[in-house]
Amino acid sequence: ILLKDQPFVIFWFPRDSPTVFKVNTNLHKISIMYLSMCHYTYMHALKDKLFSDDIMWLCSTCFTCVDHCPQDVGIASIVRALRNLSVKERGIPVVFKGLASNILKTGYAYIIPELRLKKRKDQGLPTLPKANLESVARLLDTTDLPKMLEKERV
Repeated sequence: ILLKDQPFVIFWFPRDSPTVFKVNTNLHKISIMYLSMCHYTYMHALKDKLFSDDIMWLCSTCFTCVDHCPQDVGIASIVRALRNLSVKERGIPVVFKGLASNILKTGYAYIIPELRLKKRKDQGLPTLPKANLESVARLLDTTDLPKMLEKERV
């Protein structure tokens, strides 16, 4: 019996059915294979739906959900894992490509406008430290970020 919209299948054979005796030895194997296929198809569709939605990228990973979860679910870790899978499957979202490119160029996620730097100086604030771009590039090369930035998002 296949239940509509469910990722699983229930096999039912009447007790008196001769089919039970013929397939009993393979029933477990067949059901496992079928369940795996249904689960894979269901999970693949679910993954496509999840990865096509940008909502997982709205999480700021502030860990508030983890701090307040009564079941101690590591939601932030789950979001991070899903993001990693999404990047492998679909590439980096455009907004993050810009931020990552800025990090490669300046060491900062955001390019600080000259006007802001001037205001800092006028207010007597210290100048912002210059990033060691060579170290940043080496670090990001180990993560294959430059290659991922070249990949188009699917």
